[in-house]
Amino acid sequence: LVWRAREAAYAALCDAVAPERPPPDYALRLHKAPTQEEFIRGGMGRGSHMSRAVGPTMRHVKNYICRALDLGGLLDDDQSMELLVAGSIVRLDLDVGAVFERVWRPSAEAAAAAGVGGAPPPMVVTYRLQGLDGEATEPIVDSLPEEAAESADPEEAFAATAALRRCGFLARAARGGGALG
Repeated sequence: LVWRAREAAYAALCDAVAPERPPPDYALRLHKAPTQEEFIRGGMGRGSHMSRAVGPTMRHVKNYICRALDLGGLLDDDQSMELLVAGSIVRLDLDVGAVFERVWRPSAEAAAAAGVGGAPPPMVVTYRLQGLDGEATEPIVDSLPEEAAESADPEEAFAATAALRRCGFLARAARGGGALG
């Protein structure tokens, strides 16, 4: 019983020092390429679609579109549909959040710097059937640069740990006595 109390205290300590954050939910606007109106029936609506409901990768976005538009024959064919974000074709194995942060947000921030809006709007994903408009001329995003390590001040990030050290809690916890025993 004492061991379980120690485990619970340790888990609470870990949550206090470095809490787990749920992954963000990104808003997506899915638009059909205007040149493909006669080839793709229907549309994805004017509202936003949330990334948690769609899936974690751009392949999930493509499959979500295919299901919604009754294009079941394209579900298993990754070469049939292209997804464009900020004027670039994005590979289907890329993470939606990474594409939002490293492709869409910089372009949206550039628009904001030019005086258009504040926070980045929902990521606009344009979908089109590959090859119907001729050879693609847009740049292709095959991979994304790694995220820069957070440059948070370690003293600020671990202030709670320092407070626990000052009151002697960590030493008592390591010895197995004191408030935990």
